[in-house]
Amino acid sequence: MNEYVGLGEARMIGIFGKSGAGKSWLAAYILAGFAKNKNMGILILDPQGEFANNFPTSNLPFQQILKYAAGRELNIISSDEIRLSPENKYDVALFTKKFSEAYQLFPTTPEKYKEFLNHLYEQIVNTKPDQTQNCINPVACYTDVMKKINDGKIDEAARSLGLTAEELKNKLQQHSNMDDDIARQIWIKFIDSVKNILQDVFAGEDIVEKKTYYLNNKLKKREDLLKDFKAYLSLFDTSQGKTVDDIVNLLLTQKRVIIFDLSNLGKRFSRIDDIELKAFFMNRIIGKIREKAEQQFRASGNNLVNVLIAMDEAHNYVGTFYSHLPEDLKQLKKQITKNVKETRKYGIGWLFITQTTVDFDKEIYRQLHDYFFLYGLGVGADLQHMKEVVPKEFIEHYRSLPNPKQTNNYWAMHTGSLNVINTATAATFIRLPTPSEFLELNFNMTLEELKQKEKEMESLKDKPVD
Repeated sequence: MNEYVGLGEARMIGIFGKSGAGKSWLAAYILAGFAKNKNMGILILDPQGEFANNFPTSNLPFQQILKYAAGRELNIISSDEIRLSPENKYDVALFTKKFSEAYQLFPTTPEKYKEFLNHLYEQIVNTKPDQTQNCINPVACYTDVMKKINDGKIDEAARSLGLTAEELKNKLQQHSNMDDDIARQIWIKFIDSVKNILQDVFAGEDIVEKKTYYLNNKLKKREDLLKDFKAYLSLFDTSQGKTVDDIVNLLLTQKRVIIFDLSNLGKRFSRIDDIELKAFFMNRIIGKIREKAEQQFRASGNNLVNVLIAMDEAHNYVGTFYSHLPEDLKQLKKQITKNVKETRKYGIGWLFITQTTVDFDKEIYRQLHDYFFLYGLGVGADLQHMKEVVPKEFIEHYRSLPNPKQTNNYWAMHTGSLNVINTATAATFIRLPTPSEFLELNFNMTLEELKQKEKEMESLKDKPVD
């Protein structure tokens, strides 16, 4: 590993292996190699929280290794911290659509429901700055009201909510947490504002009145719905947490090493499918990275962003395509497939970590520059896919690799552009060093010394500056 630049520029890499085959060790070592390059930003998309929790079921001190290799602070951003910008109407409209659909706010036939949600999306996107008070965009309405309250403009905030100043003052005095009352008033105005859309979609005034009555009555009976509506509004509260733009700035401008922990997203929005929710946020952040990278490339012609995006459990998000995939997963898969083909010229590389070649998208699989195959893929369809990229004379040797659970020896077969042999068609077999061996080989220190060094660095951070 080069002392100054690590592995250099980003590449397209895949790590494939069954559970317990050593994927986390190998991924840690490769990421440490890239992190050595201080001019490279690294984003780890961590849907299960393994990286963020420092691999609690193994003896891999991943975060300590990565911090020491990088020589810079590691940013762990939890799903509780993530925010979307209220000024990005497309993100607001997309999430409002997703929230409404998941919570079945407007129950009707699937065809009519889709039509309604599309109308709602268009209305939010086209909301003018002077129309925030109508709450067709509840996020803009909430942001506007909270700003007025924080600025002491109680009269204006009350008018926005359809209350008198005295009524709002009483509500604020009665509750130490004013969010409940504010959210309830925003909800009432939001439902009232969608009447026009309902009227367009449904024939008959009586149907519209029944639906709006049902929706307002539903909130009165269902405090859990109010709690989730508050969570929806708080997702756009940028006074705390980090927006997608913030994360991308840390990655591209400040070249940070970031673990984006998505594991607890489902706790914030219990009715939205967990994998779909994670795909939604991955879509937002990957799209923003590409947008910024293209802008930078066009501005300079050769100014590359030099970023590596690592995705754990990749088969869940860029798996074999099925027509019944939810929209967010379709969009994420489509976006990553496009990026793997096109974004290397911008200096964006990818590292996919997954359990199998079978459930991993074949178009992306064939675009990779480097393949690492760990134990457990020597049969069936996994073997056939391996044969596409590995010369047959190396396959039998791979199939004879020992079971790591029985021998405690972890092996990987590698083929691709990183191969130390002077041909990309050859394969190299690597015994993965244990974490202790890796530290000794690369940093000339023991695990205990690494932990002690981290304690010293932490104590220096807390020490006041003279």
